[in-house]
Amino acid sequence: MISEIGEAFAVRFRRWLPNPFTLAVILTAIAFVIAWGVTGSSVANILDAWYKGFWMMLEFTMQMTLIVVLAYAIGLSKPAEGAFNRMASVVRTPRGVYFTATLVGLILVYINWGLLILVGVFAYELARRVKGVDYRVLCAGVYGSSLVWHGGLSASAPLMMNTPSSIATWVEKGLIEGVVPVTETIFSTLNIVSTIVISLIVIVYVLVVAPRKVDERWDLALVMEKTKVEVREEVVEEELAPSDRIDRTWILAAFVFIVGIVYIASYFYKSGLAGLNLNSVNFVLLIVGIALHKNLWNYLQSIRTSINAASDVVLQFPFYAGIMGVFMFTGTATVIAKWFASFATPETWPFIVFLTASIVNIFVPSGGGEWMVLAPAILPATKMLGVEYGRVIMAYAYGDACTNMIQPFWAVIILSAMASRLPKEMKIDAKDFMGYTAILCGISFVVWAILVTIVP
Repeated sequence: MISEIGEAFAVRFRRWLPNPFTLAVILTAIAFVIAWGVTGSSVANILDAWYKGFWMMLEFTMQMTLIVVLAYAIGLSKPAEGAFNRMASVVRTPRGVYFTATLVGLILVYINWGLLILVGVFAYELARRVKGVDYRVLCAGVYGSSLVWHGGLSASAPLMMNTPSSIATWVEKGLIEGVVPVTETIFSTLNIVSTIVISLIVIVYVLVVAPRKVDERWDLALVMEKTKVEVREEVVEEELAPSDRIDRTWILAAFVFIVGIVYIASYFYKSGLAGLNLNSVNFVLLIVGIALHKNLWNYLQSIRTSINAASDVVLQFPFYAGIMGVFMFTGTATVIAKWFASFATPETWPFIVFLTASIVNIFVPSGGGEWMVLAPAILPATKMLGVEYGRVIMAYAYGDACTNMIQPFWAVIILSAMASRLPKEMKIDAKDFMGYTAILCGISFVVWAILVTIVP
């Protein structure tokens, strides 16, 4: 029955959910209307805020583009191919594929959400080797594993609140007294319980919702077998000029790897887990990728192949940054947050923050960016109501993660790894699997609403 419900949601989402880029433009128009209605800002002011925000995420856009391209390039290397083959020899059943991909996703995303792209590559490689896997459900499982990200080691809001330089302005304005240590957020009882419960829910949900009989259109291994699609490298023999031999020498690749590994080891020795961010993850992906491809020429070819997978990221992120600008620079988000706070009590405030974050995240699907928008209103109300900062910060984090399951902004990251190498006979978009994640959104919403209210 649950499988049939999931299929019904998937069909309806496919029918009604537009392309993620189209949705970004629609949400931009809605944000304009909300800003005008809530704050009374003039059209000129709203457009100025939108344009100002449009370019706020250029660094972040480049970081995300690189994480897609570099992780994908690792998946194209021969050593990775061999590792996938060995794993596939152990994971031989559809349920094994669902379970393994989702579990690996939960573990890696908890360590750093940027590693989600590697999970997508891994899941694709398993699915093309094992028949009977519904590729939509597999995508939903991988994407669903990202629910734990904002309670993990790379959680934006908790780490920001533990960094003095990040909250210096808020301290000066009296919005908060000082840093909130991660022992009160990421490593709190609330978050430990939440991470365990949500992880179990995601795994069980994927296993239960997966259909016993898979539509042949969504069985990747079967489609590839019928169309005789083979993943192999074409060997072209040619006489190499001296310049070509330089391009293909292993010495330069070894030099980059040695220099890189020495630096990154020193970097993490000095900074510890605090140094785990998008820049350090991308740097590790770069040097590991070069090492796995054995020479710079092979690596360049894999980068040229994988860079097409990041096209959606490059196009969509500026539009969502523009929406963030509208909410931030017109004061729209502050007005919304203050309205919710106006009828809050100490007992209901964590849930109200969770609800507010869930709603705003649909328009500003960036954990750190959304926190920058909402925190100036949330923090003073938290202090006034006498609620623990850590609980409220995590309530915000859960709301941000929850509605990602109905917001395809981050789904393009998964699709970049799981859809770009599919045969032409089988194409998949976010709307094909987000019906499944929409149900997961509803389940996690109820669970988190209870947890932020009752867990000590």
